[in-house]
Order: sequence, then C-alpha cells, then structure tokens
Amino acid sequence: MIDNAVRRARANLSLVVPVRDPAHTDLAEWNSHAELPFVDEVIVVQPADAPLPTSGGGTGVRFIQAPLGRASQMNAGALATGSEFVFFLHGDTSVEPGALLAVLRVLRSEDVAVALSLRFDSDRSSYRVLERLSRLRDRILPSPLGDQGLAMRRDRFLHVGGFPDEPLCEDLAMSRRLRRCTSVRVLAEVALTSPARFERHGVWRTFGHDVFLVAWHALGASPRTLVRRYYGAAYLARWLAADSRRGGRRGPPLGSSVATAPRQLPSTLP
Repeated sequence: MIDNAVRRARANLSLVVPVRDPAHTDLAEWNSHAELPFVDEVIVVQPADAPLPTSGGGTGVRFIQAPLGRASQMNAGALATGSEFVFFLHGDTSVEPGALLAVLRVLRSEDVAVALSLRFDSDRSSYRVLERLSRLRDRILPSPLGDQGLAMRRDRFLHVGGFPDEPLCEDLAMSRRLRRCTSVRVLAEVALTSPARFERHGVWRTFGHDVFLVAWHALGASPRTLVRRYYGAAYLARWLAADSRRGGRRGPPLGSSVATAPRQLPSTLP
C-alpha cells in the first residue's frame, strides 16, 4: 500500500529508462511505476535501429528513440520530459516506490544529485562483498554507477550539459560533472540490479574486467575498443552503424528533437 505521504506528493518526477533490446524488456515494473501518484511518466528510450512498439506500455509510459548508447538515450529521455525532476535508471534495475519517494523528498529540499545504494538480486555472498565495496567507494568519493540510478533537477541536468556522450563510463563522467557544481548523495535505500552479466562470466572475473575497462577509459582508450571489450562484436557493429549515420557526432545535442511514440498521460493524477 502507498502511504498518505506518497499520495500527498506532487507529481513532478519522471523516470528515464534506456534499453538495449526492446524485445526483451519487461514493461510490467515501468507500467506500475507510471501509476504512482508522484510520477509524471516513465520514458523508455530505445535504440533508433529498433522500431517503436505499438503496444505494451500502459498509461504514463512513453517510448522514444535515440542513437544507440546509454548516454545518448538518457540525454534524449531527459529532453523529452518537462518534469521538474528526472531519475535515470537502467532497464535491468528495479526500485521500490518507497525508494523513489525518498529520492524525491531529497530533491525537493536540496539542489543535489541523488543515487541509491547498490544491491544485487542474488543471495550469493560474493555479491555482498561487491555491495560493501560500492558503499565504500560512495563514502570516499560518491561516483554512483548506472545500476544505482541517478536523479537530479532537470535544470541541473541541462546546466552540466547532460551525460557525456561516450559509449562507456558515462555514469562516472556524469558524477564528475555534477561534483563540480553540486554534491552527489547516495541514499541508504537500494536499487536492486540483475546479476546476469556476473553470472554469465563469473563474479570476480567480471568485476576485474570492469575495473580494467574503467582504468583503460581513464587512460584514453578509444571508444571503439571499449565498446568491443564490454559489449562484444555484435553490439559494436550496431554502434558503428549508428555512429556512421550521424557522421561521428554521438547523440542528440541538448535541445534537439527525438522520435517518439504517442504520449499517454493520465488526465488526472491522485
């Protein structure tokens, strides 16, 4: 049940969810979040090389397209909404309504960026170690990963220029941009993320691979190399095709238009 504090909240938070493969995206949670009285809408941003769906999204869920890449897709989603606050969240991560409300309460009282604590959807002890390492990093230098979500005022997002439109490590780069002009706060409430990638390749092997790629990115590795090492050859081919079509300019500049499916917003909100 949603408590009275939730029902009294003004509706001015939008969720932006970038997805890589719309055909394998479970819309049930996003439909549910779109019905919350303090959520304006959920914007699901899919790659431009995939057709917009004609069904599946409930009231308050909107589909748009953007060039392939999480940064490009999240920037497009933020531009497509007029809500005061925007919460960016990966498609394989889920958040309870209470955690969303906690984020919104902080945003209403302070001009800061807000993320949630990392939690893997698994009982394996190795994931508890990764979660503790994440909390330690967040205490020393708050640099939340995309799996933790990231929320801020929309005008703050525009002020920092949106996500740096790189194919990898856009979450860490955005945290650096934000720390130059405000603070980044990580709440105790959790974002529950899928461990599927870790399960496929091994927990510690995947962790080590990710640390290596972050370091490689910091040393100036080419985007093409990073994409191939993280996503694989098939995704690289899609990314190169999208990059070629836009003449090497990655992602829509802030203020540009994006392709959208018909918007479905409730006529009244609780």
